[in-house]
Amino acid sequence: MQLLKLTTLVLLFGNGGCSFQLVDQSGRTITSEDQEGLLLYNGGTVCDDFFDSNDNAGIAVCKEMGYDTLSSRRSGTIWSSRQNSYSITLDNVQCPSPDWSSCSYIDHHRSCGHHEDVFLTCR
Repeated sequence: MQLLKLTTLVLLFGNGGCSFQLVDQSGRTITSEDQEGLLLYNGGTVCDDFFDSNDNAGIAVCKEMGYDTLSSRRSGTIWSSRQNSYSITLDNVQCPSPDWSSCSYIDHHRSCGHHEDVFLTCR
């Protein structure tokens, strides 16, 4: 469990790569398995455009945060006040394989609203 927390913190504070984080309804960072959270990228939410066309993006992001794989994903306005407290920072995530290095994305949003925010459960 300690290794999982350490991996998440390294990604959160940056190691020259991308910075993903799951937060709960109170905005606290989730570090345990099988707990659904709002997906953040560099401090803002992730839009579901292309993200949910297959599980590759979810698996890739879970792996980037130190988990083994994706357990579930959904999108929508689930915690509206929490979601509205963030900007949308990632859009059009497309992953031909479950490895983040294979993914393409836009690191800002063009046509998203918080009703398209991604929620993940990783294990």
